[in-house]
Amino acid sequence: MEVPCERWKRSTRAGRCAGALALGLAGLYAAPVVKAASSAPAASQQIAIPSYIHPGADPAAWDRLIGSEPGKVGIAVANVMNGPDNERKDEWASVMKRAHDADIKVLGYVDTGYFGGTGMHTRLGSTRPEDWLSQAQQDVNSWYELYGDELGGIFFDDGQNACGPEDGSNRWAELQAELNEFQKRRHPDSLTVLNPGTVVRPS
Repeated sequence: MEVPCERWKRSTRAGRCAGALALGLAGLYAAPVVKAASSAPAASQQIAIPSYIHPGADPAAWDRLIGSEPGKVGIAVANVMNGPDNERKDEWASVMKRAHDADIKVLGYVDTGYFGGTGMHTRLGSTRPEDWLSQAQQDVNSWYELYGDELGGIFFDDGQNACGPEDGSNRWAELQAELNEFQKRRHPDSLTVLNPGTVVRPS
């Protein structure tokens, strides 16, 4: 499944901005691009679930998700500890594998911290955009090192809903594009989703 609105290579300022900000939750529900010559029926709508549920605390919730009617739940988001944490957790590996085997695409949760624009701190206490970018890239790598076989992509949370910190700036859009490209270079077939968690401002 690809996100049709992902157009990071457009050269104009407005294009870069719109392409970066469009990679949001709405992309989860967009129909995949269909070749003109294909006569296959359009894919049905699927549900994406931000499944921030610890499998040890509520295993029944994961059982319901994984056991849902085939084709209804298309995407689940796994969030171990505001990200992948620093070691593989067997209970998470188990539910992620079961979901994967049930044809549910599991995305690993990565916090981008609004790239420090709201004062959020990285784990090392920084608010610098470059440090948030570096931490997010490290978390992407950790997800694949710990749970690679079960992962279908990455869910980037706390994304900026504007192109930059002030009018005429593309700073946030460029950082989001760089993070997306970092993911796609290493895992070309993966799905990346950016969640600003609020209304995206028009470019």
